[in-house]
Amino acid sequence: MNRSDIRYMKSKNCKTVTINTRLREIRAFFNFLVRERLITKKQNPMSEIKLLKDRKCAVPTYTNDELDLLFKQPNHRKFTGIRDLTIMMLLETGIRASECIGINIKDIDYSRSRILIQNTKGYKQRFVPIQDRMKEQLQRYLSIREY
Repeated sequence: MNRSDIRYMKSKNCKTVTINTRLREIRAFFNFLVRERLITKKQNPMSEIKLLKDRKCAVPTYTNDELDLLFKQPNHRKFTGIRDLTIMMLLETGIRASECIGINIKDIDYSRSRILIQNTKGYKQRFVPIQDRMKEQLQRYLSIREY
């Protein structure tokens, strides 16, 4: 594999993701050969080949009408509806779903309008600000849960 192979794949309209996948596969094979001492690091033809840079596309978002419809779905008269709405509102703050399930009651600081997020992806705690509407929803949910 060399740069002319990459140019060839580009000429065949292969997407950058496809080319990078193929490069990773070939690189893995040659790294295996090096580990097994069938070739040396200097003999590895993939050692100089870099992955192609790929533009990140913008992720499509919901319209305001779609969000309004989504937030109207939970039944506010049932426990599950109040729970679902609370989770949806928490996720609206930008926290991950895995962070949401790790929130404890002691992590909610009503006086400073924030929640301590402890189970983060990078293992660094952080505070997430919350608005009055979120505080009210949390208190409503917790009163139903009898906390």
